[in-house]
Amino acid sequence: MFKSINIKNFRSFKELKEDRFTRINLITGRNNCGKTSFLEALLLLGSVNEIALSVAIDNFRGLKHKKPGDFKFLFHGLESVNQIEISGNMEKNVRKLSISLETKEEEYIDPTNISSTINQEENAVLVYKIEEGSTSENVKLLSEIKNNNLSYQKLPNGKKTFSEKSLYLKSSLPLNFITQLDELIRTKEEKIIIDVIQKIDKDVVDISIGEGNTVYVDVSKKHLYPINIVGDGVEKIIQYIAALSNFKNGTVLIDEIENGLHIDSVQHFWKALVELSHRNNFQIFASTHSIDIMKGLANISTEESPIAEEEFSYFNMRKLEKETKMYRYTMDELRNSLENNIEAR
Repeated sequence: MFKSINIKNFRSFKELKEDRFTRINLITGRNNCGKTSFLEALLLLGSVNEIALSVAIDNFRGLKHKKPGDFKFLFHGLESVNQIEISGNMEKNVRKLSISLETKEEEYIDPTNISSTINQEENAVLVYKIEEGSTSENVKLLSEIKNNNLSYQKLPNGKKTFSEKSLYLKSSLPLNFITQLDELIRTKEEKIIIDVIQKIDKDVVDISIGEGNTVYVDVSKKHLYPINIVGDGVEKIIQYIAALSNFKNGTVLIDEIENGLHIDSVQHFWKALVELSHRNNFQIFASTHSIDIMKGLANISTEESPIAEEEFSYFNMRKLEKETKMYRYTMDELRNSLENNIEAR
């Protein structure tokens, strides 16, 4: 689990430092303050074995690479001459990730003016340097044009495996949860999902997977209903909990956690997340714009919980003139701001 992080020259961050993370971390802030970029930095650092994530996080934003040099979208101000540095203090070691870009250009004759030449990117290499404890490694991802198509190749020098892992969940991305849900049903562990749903609809008694991977809920042992007609809130809870049920010993990153949740299900959802975090030993970072999500976290931390209140943190991210800062609130401070309508987002 991350105790601290230091981010330099990544996305919107010239530099960002924070060293007060706990097990459950909720991040808010105004639009374009960097909440998604913060989660992406944690994803890259937490999953350094997966260098292709450096392309995937652009795809998650709907940003498609068209030429080799589009790796520069990762760099602050698109200035790829400045190396990205992301480091974090984990439970046992400090992990450091530096990312640099090497490009190769070739000259070709401008067909409209044969007396002049144009520099054209032939390929680009994204270089990862990873350090953790006494272990270090360089990994490279080559991007090049082949047959008029952009292709990627991981160069054959990434052999070490780093243990920490991250799971990134975003409302706009499809959740591949059917396999996990099937595993829960086969091992008779689906009760964790049913218990949460029953707090929203007490008549739901069971859950199953039918033809074409359609998920059904059993209502009062009379009818099976596809989850997509039961309600968006129920569907989203099933997706999230199933996706997280077998994830252990890592970091869960949820962007815009409020999307797809009904207001009446928020607190039950938080309680399920907290219980799963405790059971499977994972840390949570979630971003939101929703005051209902904030209230749900503040309320759940006062109830009976397997996690002490000191393990809950709320952060407000603010983009200042020369830097971005994160302001931490305890749960008492968050509850006080909510009760007195003080701006904490």
